[in-house]
Amino acid sequence: MGTLRTLTNITEAVIHCSDTPNGRPDLTEDIDRWHAGPQFGFKRQLKLAPNHQPHLKHIGYHAVIEIDGRIVAGRPFVETGAHCPQNGMNQHAIAICMIGRDQFTRAQWQSLSHLYVTLKNYLPNLQRISGHNDHNPAKFCPGFNVNEWVNNGFMPNQQHIIDLRRGQ
Repeated sequence: MGTLRTLTNITEAVIHCSDTPNGRPDLTEDIDRWHAGPQFGFKRQLKLAPNHQPHLKHIGYHAVIEIDGRIVAGRPFVETGAHCPQNGMNQHAIAICMIGRDQFTRAQWQSLSHLYVTLKNYLPNLQRISGHNDHNPAKFCPGFNVNEWVNNGFMPNQQHIIDLRRGQ
C-alpha cells in the first residue's frame, strides 16, 4: 500500500518497462490488472487522492507510456509507488513504465523525454533519472541503459527503436 508524501520528497524518476512483447499495444489498465494478481498483490491507498484515477486500484507506477506515445497517469505523485523497493526508492522516486521490453516506438521515446523535462520543472527536488536495473542489477528492466540515453542527449540507440510499420 502506498503512503502519503509531499512533492518535495521526490528526488528521482525510475524508468521501468512492462516486460511484454515489443510493440504489443498493452494499456495502463492491463498493468493495473497484472499488479492486482498474486505475483504482485499491489493495492493503492485510494483515500490519499480519491479522485485521481480511481479505476486504477493496483498500479504501482505513476506514469505509463503506451506504444502510441500517450502518457497515462497511474498513481498520484503524492502516493509512494510500488516499483523499486531497493534502498527505499519507493519513498523518494516516481515510477515511469514504458510498454515493451527493450524496443520502444519513436513516439514513446519522445514522450519519455518530454515527461522528464516536464517533471524537472514540476518537481522541485528531482535530481536524477535512472533505470530499475541501476538499483537492482538482477533486473533487465527497462531494457536499455538510462545513463547512456541521458548522456546521448535523450536519444535512444537504434536497436532500442521499433518501427511498427515495418515490424522492426
